[in-house]
Amino acid sequence: MRTRSLPIALLVGALCAMAGTPGCASEAERRERAEIAATGLASDDAARLNVAVAQDYDEAGIYEEAIPYYEQAMRLDPDTYAWISRRLGRLYALTGDPYRATQEYDQALRLDPNSTGLLLQIGAFELDQGRAGDAESKFRRAIEIDPGLTEGWVNLGLALGALERYPEAMEAFERAMPAAEARANVAIAMARNGDFDGAFHEMSIASQGNANLQRYNGLLEAMLTERAIRAGDEW
Repeated sequence: MRTRSLPIALLVGALCAMAGTPGCASEAERRERAEIAATGLASDDAARLNVAVAQDYDEAGIYEEAIPYYEQAMRLDPDTYAWISRRLGRLYALTGDPYRATQEYDQALRLDPNSTGLLLQIGAFELDQGRAGDAESKFRRAIEIDPGLTEGWVNLGLALGALERYPEAMEAFERAMPAAEARANVAIAMARNGDFDGAFHEMSIASQGNANLQRYNGLLEAMLTERAIRAGDEW
């Protein structure tokens, strides 16, 4: 049963957000909407308004403020706003809460198991968390759905490189780029794992006759310097 409809003034003030252009509200407008979103509106109106407030905070980069409004919208209208699980996964990751990010991503994947974009997003999150094996499975699923997915092959190469499975990483990278560049990316993976001797060896092979790959040598040098600095700090 509807308790009351949205005030006309609020509808005018929130128009740009509800029209699908979040991030357009001022801080004062966001605060006004936030106050009204907490009042006794009908559930569908309240859910829609909570999403509008959340999107404005989200687009403004104020992620911790966006989260509770997305959560409230899901509680009010879980069927309409099931897509919010994916958004919350991203926001929890950005705000340093990997446990809750994982929960939301799991829910999002249950709802949309064949979304290659979602699989890549979750895989990238897992790779960033040091869970390369989990990330590998997401990337493999994505390219199983779409074998021509270039980003999927690149990310699979990154996951395999993190797992020190360099020949497999090389094969994955080669599905998305020339062989020399694929080898250069394997060299970077080796460096990330601390194998700088192997990295410089692979890079020397990759850069033969490929002057444009010389930039990778600078990256390896920077990584080696950073590692030396960290070692010095630890000592």
